[in-house]
Amino acid sequence: MGTPRVRPGYYSVQLDISQTAKEALAAGTDVVIAAGGDGTVRCVAGVLAGTDTPMGLVPLGTGNLLARNLGIDVLDPLGALMGIDTARTVVLPGERIHGAHSRTC
Repeated sequence: MGTPRVRPGYYSVQLDISQTAKEALAAGTDVVIAAGGDGTVRCVAGVLAGTDTPMGLVPLGTGNLLARNLGIDVLDPLGALMGIDTARTVVLPGERIHGAHSRTC
């Protein structure tokens, strides 16, 4: 693999995932990367819903349902990270993110 063309502009590992995503969004990042499992992805996606900021996904959880459904190799998180800058864009309907069964983060 080559050198990634993405440089971190904002990085945090706070326990409050939603707050971290909000801060990254406020910092004007080009892409917010959700590195974790389904819960992390849901929290980050919920913050980014309705914005033009895309979310990169690095599967680090147990189930990784969204990553699997998108065809991301859940056994190769480094490959997922390295491919974010060239990955295809998939737009998820907002009701799928903020559905009746969604929980707060």
